[in-house]
Amino acid sequence: MNNNIARRVLVTIVSLILSTTLFISQDVNTTLHGLLKDVQCDIDVIDPPMSLNKSQLAVAKSIVDLNPYYKRSWVKEFKRVEIITIHDGEERVALGTDDGLTPEQQENLLAVDDDTEVIVFIRYIPDNSLPNNEEHDIKYTLAINPDSDARYPGSEEELAQYLRSNLLDHLPDSTFRLYQMAAAKFTVDEAGQIIEPKMFWPTENSSVDSLMVQAICNMPQWIPAQYDSGLKVPQEYALNLGDMSSCVANLVNTRNNSLPPEKE
Repeated sequence: MNNNIARRVLVTIVSLILSTTLFISQDVNTTLHGLLKDVQCDIDVIDPPMSLNKSQLAVAKSIVDLNPYYKRSWVKEFKRVEIITIHDGEERVALGTDDGLTPEQQENLLAVDDDTEVIVFIRYIPDNSLPNNEEHDIKYTLAINPDSDARYPGSEEELAQYLRSNLLDHLPDSTFRLYQMAAAKFTVDEAGQIIEPKMFWPTENSSVDSLMVQAICNMPQWIPAQYDSGLKVPQEYALNLGDMSSCVANLVNTRNNSLPPEKE
């Protein structure tokens, strides 16, 4: 083989090696880029879908303050507005003529029994151009959240350390990719015991799911949720793990991820 041919063969071999190395390097970088480097972990309370606390009731002036999803533009004419509350176990009905709360309705909301629901009933004529514009009804219930949420029996730093020691430190490196997360729900009962732990949004690894549930079950007894009256009540929580920018975070419906639409 003369020198020119040998040189061309060598150049071809080197080019193939470099191309193969570049391909492998790009593939590895793509895989590493898809992995979540910093796995986030938090525990947050889950409020009922429609709920308010007493401080929110204290400043409520209209139906919009009770239900941010309600739109005043829906209504052409109000026919009947009822706020139904429970007082010493007895039902009270306070009537209004529009979506502004009357003094009686406001007073009843402030004096409602702990751990009861408020019923809002609206009968109205919709604001539309239909030839037969019939009356419509809106009816929904509002839960009254406890004045103090259930809480871990220690500081936030101690809870973070517990989750690291019992969960994060045991996760395989490839558990989560970008925009992936898992969620497990549990209830803190009126005695502070952890009950009903279950995966809400599992991972693709049953061992990781088991690790999440085990971390919940092994937590010490919590301080239960209660109203200022001293009444203790169960409260639901979620353990979220992974990339909190995932759309799954909105499905879990924890308090920090429940964002109502902007008011008109």
